[in-house]
Amino acid sequence: MGTATLSPPRLAQPDLPPHRSRAAAKPASRFAAPAPIPPIESREADPGPPAADGAPTDLRRRTQRDLAERVLIRSEWLMPDERALLAAVYRDGATTVELAALSGMSPKSVRTRVKRLVARVLSPGFEFVMRRRDSWPAERRRVATAFFLQGRSQRDAARFLRLTLHEVRRHIDAVRALASVEGAAERVS
Repeated sequence: MGTATLSPPRLAQPDLPPHRSRAAAKPASRFAAPAPIPPIESREADPGPPAADGAPTDLRRRTQRDLAERVLIRSEWLMPDERALLAAVYRDGATTVELAALSGMSPKSVRTRVKRLVARVLSPGFEFVMRRRDSWPAERRRVATAFFLQGRSQRDAARFLRLTLHEVRRHIDAVRALASVEGAAERVS
């Protein structure tokens, strides 16, 4: 008398020998069947039961959801491949192991890349450029977008924008000076 268990969705896997495939894996005993993994669409954060005023009781989950929303909104400024990676993690709920299997990278590399992207998107410099860029001259705005928001190196930004490296550095220094002045003004007030 066998019971059918749901299997997780199959992802593209590297060629494995037949004895190591997921289909050939069986539970150690018939009593210890592994729990099925829910599909990606149903992995949403549960805010927990609402309190008397309707707010979720577990504020950590709400904070995580707010952080994920902020990362997704700010990821609109990133390069398309970086934006897709953050959307897969924070909107679709994909794990780094799943993304590594799809991309052919190691899970550690994917995790590191996601951490760096999130750190850049949540950095004060990113926020400053995102808020203030419309009031700057066109050339400074283009340099700030390429360097601070898209994450290009100074050389790559110079090549992409067809400017000299000196011009790019001059604009980056000006943006950093503006950011430090605004940060000092916020600390005083």
